Amino acid sequence: MQNTWIKNHKRDAILLVILLIILLGSMITLYLMNRLHGERKEVIITYDGTEIAREPLTENKRFLVADGQIAEIGDDVTLESLGDRAAESRHLLNIVTIADQQVSVTEANCPDHICVQTGPITGKDDGKVIACLPHKLIISVE
Repeated sequence: MQNTWIKNHKRDAILLVILLIILLGSMITLYLMNRLHGERKEVIITYDGTEIAREPLTENKRFLVADGQIAEIGDDVTLESLGDRAAESRHLLNIVTIADQQVSVTEANCPDHICVQTGPITGKDDGKVIACLPHKLIISVE
């Protein structure tokens, strides 16, 4: 009697197993996609309350923020290499570095250098920001 039940429902059992495998595969795929998407952090740079840049935390880049304008720069650019243009009385300058999934202000020509002393922040530093109040610059990670 058992053999006849198995013979009669073999196709049903195979179909049920296939549907369960598809359902499990879909659930795993959705979980992995949500997990990967949730870890994608961005650096937000604002000047005087206006967002001027949004960059992925995963890419290594350097930027010069000059009087509210932002430009990507190479590793060879420093405030010293900018010469007279870096004088505090002429321009408001900050060098922002994104490296190793953290962001920091590595140089600035503000009077107190609190933005440089703050050190790097990462995507794990909930609510922590880097602020250069004399230059009206705020850097955060979301």
